[in-house]
Amino acid sequence: MYPGHRQLIGEEGEAISNNNESIKTAQVTPTLLLIIGFAGLIIIFQGMRFGAALINTFLLSAIITITIYPAMGWLREKGAPKVLAFIITIFIALTVVALLIFVIAFSIDQFAQVVPTYEKSITSFQKTAKEQLDAIGVNTSKWSWSWS
Repeated sequence: MYPGHRQLIGEEGEAISNNNESIKTAQVTPTLLLIIGFAGLIIIFQGMRFGAALINTFLLSAIITITIYPAMGWLREKGAPKVLAFIITIFIALTVVALLIFVIAFSIDQFAQVVPTYEKSITSFQKTAKEQLDAIGVNTSKWSWSWS
């Protein structure tokens, strides 16, 4: 036997060895295992990146299911038929989603109304910063200060 050669054990417990010297066994070093492990991680992460839309959809549906399922079970415990419990649960879930969409749309509308106030404040700060930088000798003439 030579270094790196592994002995196989047969059915009766006897050692099975390869006597053919032309066949070499590959040694797996810790460095090689580390490189293969990192390559595997890179492949997994790239696969997750390319399949992000599918993975995110699956995870979102799992979260929604895990969140809604107890309500359906509660309705079933109270004696509601399976189909009715399902319809009521889906209706409640869709109502919650519609409310979330309404709240987000309302928030965006409110933010759009407040933006001019922020714009004035930022423009004032920008002007003060430019004056202070010019006062200490920083050339700001080539800088773009516009928001458009």
